[in-house]
Amino acid sequence: MNIPIVITAFGTTSRALSTYAFLGEHIRKRFPEHEVLWSFSSRFIVSKNSSTNALGHPAPENVLQKLNEQGYKQAVIQSAHLWPGHEFHKLVQIAHTSPLNISMGMPLLSSPLDYEKLCPCLDTIANRHKNQALIIGGHGTSHPAWTGYFALDHFLHKRFGKRIFLALLKGSPTPAEMIQQVKNSGFDSACIIPFMLVAGRHFEQELTGTDPDSWQSQLTGAGISTQTIDHGLGMLEGIGEIFCDHIREAVERCSPL
Repeated sequence: MNIPIVITAFGTTSRALSTYAFLGEHIRKRFPEHEVLWSFSSRFIVSKNSSTNALGHPAPENVLQKLNEQGYKQAVIQSAHLWPGHEFHKLVQIAHTSPLNISMGMPLLSSPLDYEKLCPCLDTIANRHKNQALIIGGHGTSHPAWTGYFALDHFLHKRFGKRIFLALLKGSPTPAEMIQQVKNSGFDSACIIPFMLVAGRHFEQELTGTDPDSWQSQLTGAGISTQTIDHGLGMLEGIGEIFCDHIREAVERCSPL
């Protein structure tokens, strides 16, 4: 039996589900001999999907249990998270308690090479918005993996120079700090890039929109005109390949049967 690949994302209930479909199709093309399955790590989203008969992506432990019942002995769990933070470590704990022999695929940004591969994925956006500030809008985290945002800032500045401005929904740099930096740098126009795998609720309600507290409204109020990228990282060319590289590494670590 070929080793199944279980892709595990945080999840979303918004139109951004199309990003997962896009990524899944890319991965299936790269691994046609493997069964590719999806699961969501967010308990809230799993229960919401179940209650509304939406796509109904199950929790990862349920997928692994079903694979065990089907006679599989091992599986790859590919994290579709950006960094090895809270959700990834929960996933590792689930893997440890699974009846299957699990090989973990690392999150998108897990090594310096991953950051190097990521930067060119933003070239098309940067070239399309040449005279604008590029605002990287991240979620933030209380996990020690928060330092990854500053590694990201370093690598993006190496590639795109002083046009890059980073801000987080949770933590620092804050939107207010970012807006002041944009103004001090002389930009009067900016492009907001959601640095999230999918452009879901946070993008729709906090980064953009007419609410006075949205980043878009705050930037406009500060005299900075804005444009937005209305999709997550998962839709960018090259992002799927970074995940595929991690899947290949995880498959290679599997024990021969």
